[in-house]
Amino acid sequence: MSKRTALINQLKDTINKHHGSSLSIEQVEHWVGSDASESQIDEHITDFKYEPDKAVTPDDVLSLWDDCHA
Repeated sequence: MSKRTALINQLKDTINKHHGSSLSIEQVEHWVGSDASESQIDEHITDFKYEPDKAVTPDDVLSLWDDCHA
C-alpha cells in the first residue's frame, strides 16, 4: 500500500469514527481527488484534531460521490 493510499484510508477511518459513518475508501479517494498531495490529505486528517468544525463530513464526501455516480 502506498503512503498516499494509507493516508486516504486513515482519513476514511477518521471520518467514519468521528461521525459513525461507513464510507468506503473509494468514496473518500474520489472526494480527495487524484491531484491532492500526501500533505494535503494529512491536513484533512489533522483538521479533526484541531478544527473539527471545519473537517470534512460524510455529507461532503457523499455529495460529490452521488453527483458523479447518480
